[in-house]
Amino acid sequence: ISAWVDPTVATATPKFVIDIGGTGAHALNLQVASNNCAVSVPQFQFGNGVGSIAICANTALSINAWSMLTATWTPSGTAMYINASLVASSSIATGIGPNVLAYIGSNGGVQRYMQGYIDDLRVYNRTLSAAEIMALYAAEK
Repeated sequence: ISAWVDPTVATATPKFVIDIGGTGAHALNLQVASNNCAVSVPQFQFGNGVGSIAICANTALSINAWSMLTATWTPSGTAMYINASLVASSSIATGIGPNVLAYIGSNGGVQRYMQGYIDDLRVYNRTLSAAEIMALYAAEK
């Protein structure tokens, strides 16, 4: 998952960029802010088949500024990048379940709306390498 985001409010309240399948054991979501992290620190939350796990970035997003937020996952782990720099990772594997709905800019289409702007949202059917993320960032910035 990759998207350019421009949050307009500093908050610790969850604000979703994309929600794929909710917040359960077989779901993925990418947030610009979360109650699991510090104010305006992005979170990648994912199911591990049993429950839900969250990783927080090691830095906050700038308010009223565009940043490229990217999350990747493989059977061997997950990672999150801001502007093509690795900011969080986990060795916990993840995947999404079948027949799940995706919501852009909210949690389930009814709450936790993104306050700001989302552009060039991409959902890939494979894991991007760090080099591909860097190339994508360089081409779009």
